Amino acid sequence: MLNTNLKLNENLFNETVEQKAVRDGFGQALVELEKKNPDVVVLTADLSESTRVEGFAGKFPERFFEVGVAEQNMVAIAAGLAVSGKIPFASSYSVFSPGKNLETIRTTIAYNRANVKLAGHHSGILTGPDGATHQATEDLALMRTLPGMTIFSPATLSKPKR
Repeated sequence: MLNTNLKLNENLFNETVEQKAVRDGFGQALVELEKKNPDVVVLTADLSESTRVEGFAGKFPERFFEVGVAEQNMVAIAAGLAVSGKIPFASSYSVFSPGKNLETIRTTIAYNRANVKLAGHHSGILTGPDGATHQATEDLALMRTLPGMTIFSPATLSKPKR
């Protein structure tokens, strides 16, 4: 029996329920959020397909910013958009954000209490064929050191292999 205090979906362990990757849900949720709030904007560092933000980009190109391989710039732009009233979602692999741009996150987002949502994908060691250069084993620890950060770490359940 599930612990009802956790507010988990009652179909969590139902084998007939279709399972999807967390990043698929992330991309779909961004489209739904934008429909409800036109201040939502999305930024990515050359990973729109991998982080599933391409659907948002296709539907709302005027609110989508592809910054190229430039994670520091991505979060600085996101911070600027946030203090201007937008609600930016900055999406990259965790090894790059916060991995490469922790100082920029600290000084432009955390210290300014900017309303930026950072989405780090490929967290941990389950990166498949991308290998060790894309494994972020310290991303959660890094973000926990910054003031005012709230961390969510969703999980994808899969059936155990026998």
